[in-house]
Amino acid sequence: MRVKKDDAFDEVLLDEEGAAQFEEDEDQAENEDDEMSPEELQALYKRLSLALNRSMPHPVSIDYVDILGVQRTKGWLVAKLAKPLFKAKTFAEALAAVSKVQKDLNALNLFSNVDVILREAQDKAAGPDALDVVVQVKERKLISGSTGVVVGNNEGSAKLKVSVRNLLGVADELSFSSARTSAGTNTFEASFTQPIAGDVRWPFFLSASQVAIEWPASAHAQVLRGASIGIRAPSALGKHTLEYACVWRRVAAIGDQASFAVREQAGDTLKCSLKHTLAFDVPMGTHTHHGVTGKVETEVAGCGLGGDVPFVKQSVESSVCLPLREGIDVALSARAGLLLPFAWRAPSLSLLSRPRLAQSNIVDRFFLGGPLDVRGFATRGLGPREGQDSLGGDAYWALGAHVYTPLPFTSIRRRIGDAIKLHFFATAGSLCALESDSNLPTRLVSVGQALTTRISSSVGIGLSASFQTFSLELNYCLPIHTTKGDLASPGLQFGVGFSFL
Repeated sequence: MRVKKDDAFDEVLLDEEGAAQFEEDEDQAENEDDEMSPEELQALYKRLSLALNRSMPHPVSIDYVDILGVQRTKGWLVAKLAKPLFKAKTFAEALAAVSKVQKDLNALNLFSNVDVILREAQDKAAGPDALDVVVQVKERKLISGSTGVVVGNNEGSAKLKVSVRNLLGVADELSFSSARTSAGTNTFEASFTQPIAGDVRWPFFLSASQVAIEWPASAHAQVLRGASIGIRAPSALGKHTLEYACVWRRVAAIGDQASFAVREQAGDTLKCSLKHTLAFDVPMGTHTHHGVTGKVETEVAGCGLGGDVPFVKQSVESSVCLPLREGIDVALSARAGLLLPFAWRAPSLSLLSRPRLAQSNIVDRFFLGGPLDVRGFATRGLGPREGQDSLGGDAYWALGAHVYTPLPFTSIRRRIGDAIKLHFFATAGSLCALESDSNLPTRLVSVGQALTTRISSSVGIGLSASFQTFSLELNYCLPIHTTKGDLASPGLQFGVGFSFL
């Protein structure tokens, strides 16, 4: 495929002769390299390096770009990404453009190999400063599959995924995945994604999923079936996701000992919501884990969007990790959330009927406690309860402070490396429910007082290991302040996941 400087994106031609000539030139160059000794190659590379440095400010012109190996991908998509090459005016700008085009093509995730090569113009009528650019790509398979074990929040899962990539030729992907976790959660999802106008930073997505999950700590099981449509977009603040979702939720009580508060939540509800998520990651220093990360989620359900569970839900979380000195890191993290069910008017023939405040659904509430957030307490061990059942809350906050240091003995560090560190921590949090028998201002004042007076906290020491996709912690925890209903869990506590407080 050949792209000319003034071509439109849809005016690209297949250049079979150019592809054959390029492959012939490559074979000839490889044969010449094979015939040279290592000393000759080193001397040649040195001369080329000197010549390259002298050529940086030299003026150049690029009139043609040959793109080889494209089969299913639309020509306009590849031609659009190759356009920056024509803007180069010097050899240095041409090298920078080559690097950008290669990066953008790799970002499409369509090609297993991308090579971008500058060479002397093959057209004898071209000027002495003319260069040709050859983009050689190898497309990935149309259908691919993968299996593996994925570590989630305090559980592992076996996952099977099948993907149909680039079926429409516009960097689209249709995928089907199924997973079962060690906790008994079954998940199935089908999704379709496609970059808008070929820009991978702006993907459009459709998805449908079913999740069946049990929560023994809350004595109920959930089956969630739904579909969503949305878009992701970058900004100076971070990555935005705007999504509209409809989810049919079924709640069923587990066993005969489930509390009345859980049983009255049983049944079917339909949530139709619009959710915006802003995620940001600001690295600091050379280490990947140093920096500031965070997420802000705003969700509105009902209010003309459909469904029968109207509410507004806001949650924020952020963490910062900085080096204190060589090998010692300090981390601070915070989370908070508020769930406000909308007021609704009971059916009545009277226009003067008083509005009542809806009660939140257990599927939408916040839960707190366990090895991933406020350590030293049982999973879902904080907040409102009835009997042994955790009911969750409508408002919460949680704070964590951590110090990570190398292991004390050099001999131990030599054996196991630097991945495992000593972990000192202090965590605290509070979770409460909005009162159902008062108006909204009164409820907010009451929940504010509860959040500042009913505080649970803990301290501890342990071992922490961080990997690329998850972390492990083995801590000895000591609850230092508990409130009525808390399920404290002093002693050893093990946690595995990718999102720790």
